[in-house]
Amino acid sequence: LNNLRLVGTIIGENKKIAVFSAPDGGAFKYEENEAITDTTTILDIFSDVVIVQDEENNKFEVYMNNIVKPSEG
Repeated sequence: LNNLRLVGTIIGENKKIAVFSAPDGGAFKYEENEAITDTTTILDIFSDVVIVQDEENNKFEVYMNNIVKPSEG
């Protein structure tokens, strides 16, 4: 994820936002179906996990404790 770490999610009535931090302390917010990098897109945002997809259509679960693992569905 380009050294980005998931630090929070915001679930609103009409929007879901994932907040990532960079190693230099900067913060970035992304919505569902938005590209994080040239090869990674956010598919779904939940309160405790974000589902991302890479350029090979592999899906991964990104957790706030900095764990990234393959998604099974």
